Amino acid sequence: MSIVHNNSEKKNKVRVLIFGMSNLLGGVETYMFNYYNHLDLSKIQVDFVTMYPTMYFEKEVEAKGAKVYHVTEVKKNPQKFISEVKTILSDEQYDIVHVNMLSAANILPVTIAKKMGVKKIFVHSHNANTPNGLLRKAMHQWNKRKIVRLATDYLACSKKAGTWLFGEELADQIIIIPNGVEIEQYKFDAQIRTEVRKELGLAEDQLVIGHVGAFREQKNHDFLIDIFATLHKKNPDAVLVLVGQGELQAKIQSKVTQLHLENNIKFLGVRQDSNRIYQAMDIFVLPSLFEGLPVVGVEAQAAGLPLIISDQVTRELAITENCQFLPIDDPEKWAEAILATKIANRDISEDFSKNGYDINIASKSLNNLYCITK
Repeated sequence: MSIVHNNSEKKNKVRVLIFGMSNLLGGVETYMFNYYNHLDLSKIQVDFVTMYPTMYFEKEVEAKGAKVYHVTEVKKNPQKFISEVKTILSDEQYDIVHVNMLSAANILPVTIAKKMGVKKIFVHSHNANTPNGLLRKAMHQWNKRKIVRLATDYLACSKKAGTWLFGEELADQIIIIPNGVEIEQYKFDAQIRTEVRKELGLAEDQLVIGHVGAFREQKNHDFLIDIFATLHKKNPDAVLVLVGQGELQAKIQSKVTQLHLENNIKFLGVRQDSNRIYQAMDIFVLPSLFEGLPVVGVEAQAAGLPLIISDQVTRELAITENCQFLPIDDPEKWAEAILATKIANRDISEDFSKNGYDINIASKSLNNLYCITK
């Protein structure tokens, strides 16, 4: 780890250090990058800490003046991680430490910031269920109590994510920072739809089901393939488009091959142009085991898509009227719901502005939270 000092930096800027970004494109990375791009960087200096050799969006944030610190992965050497984070906080004098959490299994950034006397400690919940593994679950439950004492501000992407991490008793103190998106980037465009379908080898009249998400247990790809296998029997021309990558991808691809569905399921990997890919879809499915408030669900609605969503996901995701929630226990019900879904009007920008999911509006809340610290 190395620290490069920038002596020309204006002293009157609010200095924010963000934890929780990884080397993969996930909900937290998308969320924070969307907000970073809409902060007033003339008043706020935002830097990042990552435990990975590279951080997703690293080049993009550095181009706008951010510093990215690479520290030792806490699992490999906790003491070295602590030492490196202490050095950053000691040398750089941050006003705010903003810690993004999918669970409370690791709260070292929070405890270190408290010990180092950081004025403001934002803990930000992005999830709504306990992580897998007995040890991680135990650590999560134990650390939840500590977080309430250590944090100065409680942030969450949804009410459900907030009360899951901080508790119902703090519900009135939780600040909801919604998963805002750039509506114009996702707005339905018939020409782009035709172009993308051509690029992907899809016919104009084919039914295209879409999903965007990392291949992790949480996203429930195994059940998603069961849904599509059932649907395929009813509509052999239907196509499933999967955007993302992850540790379970090979397992899912093997299942697809065993079911002889490889000609009907497209694995697109990580895409920087997911806003274009949404245009080619007819319906978006999200059978997750749990979520905070998934950014992809917001993006899909911004593209005017109807959604069928796991009933384990908060109803707060229903920004438009095109959302249906189902239990994740019967692929047949999902297949029937997909086939029964009618493609509605895909221009829904008014719904987003009204509900606070336009990033140009939503970003003001985080910007103001940062700025009142100084």
